[in-house]
Amino acid sequence: GSFSIELTGLNPETEYFVTAYAVNKKGITYGNQISFTTGCGNETFTDPRDGHVYKTVRIGDQIWMAENVAFDPGLGSWCYENDPSNCETNGNLYNYDAALLAVPPGWHMPTRDEFEILLSNFETGSDAYDGLREVGCEAFGSLFSGFVNIDGSFVYQGQYTDYWSSTPEASGWVYVLDLNTVSLEATVAPDRKVRGFSLRCVKN
Repeated sequence: GSFSIELTGLNPETEYFVTAYAVNKKGITYGNQISFTTGCGNETFTDPRDGHVYKTVRIGDQIWMAENVAFDPGLGSWCYENDPSNCETNGNLYNYDAALLAVPPGWHMPTRDEFEILLSNFETGSDAYDGLREVGCEAFGSLFSGFVNIDGSFVYQGQYTDYWSSTPEASGWVYVLDLNTVSLEATVAPDRKVRGFSLRCVKN
């Protein structure tokens, strides 16, 4: 016959080995050993527009996407160096108007204040730089995706990443969250809407 059992209290991202056994009058019979690795246990979100599944993470009181948005709204959206594999790994790069169209239902582009709340979970900008780059179940998992410059060139992959906010600073400018390997800090500062940056959303 067959049987099943529910295992509880397991740690995330951990490999376990299990062997079943049966006891009767003739003694103990052991089954084959099997192994499995637990997942994060975090919720995922499926974008109904294209079926893309995103990991999510709770940081403080906020729920963030743990991956860059990869929806293509058309004009104003790029893969770094026009290579689709970069979109698969790092998500799309958007100018500001395209980023607004890329936001999935149930989520929103973060405000400047929401980015500041995110950074307040860390003591300093350098701590935030390190913390936001961590990977794993409870991590933001920032990648240095580079960006599209004003002249349309693709620059600084592996060195810079910037995320759009919805908060304007002046005409043609909006606040972004910036991480880079030069300052080694995470900061919120204004930049131009025409550049192509990454997008992370926060849950409504």
